[in-house]
Amino acid sequence: MEFTAPPTSVAARTSSGNVTLKVPRAPYEVAVSTTSGNRDVTLPTAPAAPAHLSAKTTSGDIRISAS
Repeated sequence: MEFTAPPTSVAARTSSGNVTLKVPRAPYEVAVSTTSGNRDVTLPTAPAAPAHLSAKTTSGDIRISAS
């Protein structure tokens, strides 16, 4: 998924497959979980940020980056 404006909340989930999020550069509270795969988050993260990104997959990679 790619966003042109900063989202306030995103929850992307899959059982088998990759999750890719591209969002405008801003601080986000980020939660990622994969049982079998790599995690690659290249955004500024802040635990108390007003915007939340969540990505979860059982088998697959997670990539979250600036668009």
